[in-house]
Amino acid sequence: MSQQNVNTTASESKESSGEKTVSAQLAQAGQRLTFFEDFIGHLAPKAPRLLTHWMRSHCKDYAGGYWEYFSTSNGACFAVPGFEGKKHFQILFRGFSAEMSAEAAGVSAMLTVLKCLAWQTWSENGNDPLIGKLNHLESALWEYALTLDEKRVICLAVA
Repeated sequence: MSQQNVNTTASESKESSGEKTVSAQLAQAGQRLTFFEDFIGHLAPKAPRLLTHWMRSHCKDYAGGYWEYFSTSNGACFAVPGFEGKKHFQILFRGFSAEMSAEAAGVSAMLTVLKCLAWQTWSENGNDPLIGKLNHLESALWEYALTLDEKRVICLAVA
């Protein structure tokens, strides 16, 4: 297992301009079993399956593997698949075809999973307070995504 190259520090230019920065912290091994539960409660078992499904659906070269879990300084979470370099992704119904790093792919997948879980929860019970939490997590993850060098490709893959 190798640690992924993830944007874990804020850029100096943003700090010096007074702009709010968002960073990511790797979850420790002891946090992995309850990582998603801490963020999305009873929906936690669905997250790894949906993340893997997103990767397999959109990346022909994805063969599975270990994912690293990250939390962000603004309260979001995401997972990064275990591959080095960039892989090619296609989302046909969006007309999307591009290379992405593991971090960009993981953030894109998590943004999609959060939206999917929010819609599923709403369809089952439109008054479930978890919907607001899922929407907040998605907004916070977008805030993090927009700090990344690959923000454009993430936007094209997800939005």
